[in-house]
Amino acid sequence: SKTNKIKQKTLGVHMKKHFALNLILFFIEHFGNGGEIAIPEEVTAIGANAFQKNIAITKVTLPETVTSIGAYAFSRCFRLTSITIPESITYIPSSFLYGCDNLATVTFEGNVTALGGSSFNGCKNLSSIIVPETVSVIRKGAFSNCTSLNADVLDSATALVEIGES
Repeated sequence: SKTNKIKQKTLGVHMKKHFALNLILFFIEHFGNGGEIAIPEEVTAIGANAFQKNIAITKVTLPETVTSIGAYAFSRCFRLTSITIPESITYIPSSFLYGCDNLATVTFEGNVTALGGSSFNGCKNLSSIIVPETVSVIRKGAFSNCTSLNADVLDSATALVEIGES
């Protein structure tokens, strides 16, 4: 009936909000409000916008169990200075670290094959990053406004076959 459908939709929205609140409380309980965080091994995916605009995070370590990351996952985390990408990640999504002004170091542990558009756009202090040899595609604007990058950032990307503008 129409009433049951409305109740189901309301319950679905309530459960999504409840889940999101529990996830936020889980991270605060286990990591505090920021600083250096190591994502637990039980986590297999980081959703889109998951940590967007979290101004307290300074360093992130992702476990091998994480196999996918959503767009804007860590964008505009202004205090973030360092992130380690595990071997299990093969694709860096668009705007992944967009606008992380203080990000200086990105460490790839291997296997990344593509960098999405604007994935590091606006990371003004990014100076320590070596694009892995496995990367074959770099989308438009991946390194736009990264004013501290060295010219040798792509030297090891021997599989590179496609690169977007800027």
